[in-house]
Amino acid sequence: MASSSWPPRPYGMPVIWCPRHWRELAAGPVAGLRAFLALWRRTVLDSGFRAGCPVLAVAVEEPPAEGEAEAIAAAAAVFTAWERLLAEALREHGVADAGPLATLIVASVEGTVALCRAKRDIQPLDDIAAQLEQLLTDRLGSLG
Repeated sequence: MASSSWPPRPYGMPVIWCPRHWRELAAGPVAGLRAFLALWRRTVLDSGFRAGCPVLAVAVEEPPAEGEAEAIAAAAAVFTAWERLLAEALREHGVADAGPLATLIVASVEGTVALCRAKRDIQPLDDIAAQLEQLLTDRLGSLG
């Protein structure tokens, strides 16, 4: 796959889950999660439920045979980078099982964006936002 085509940008949407959008993590995992979910909420609503994660699209769509390994490897690398960024922020705040918790958060957000698109309803994202924030607040509060 040519570098100019990665990552795909459906509906002209930017790639929204990248390190520059994680600067809010410096204020803590809950603040970073809130900012990230607010960004996704705006993106999904502003696109009329058409915008989704281009990395997830690459991961779940059947790629052309000639670009299969590269496309899937690139998607895996992006997911791993996101998990790592979040896990590092969680570890900095004393969360021992930061890796699995980061995976849960990434998977929850990815899945809920897909649900919102399919249902044409923002409620799944709002529900997951509340649940994930409570989970992080409880986890971080139990450390203090």
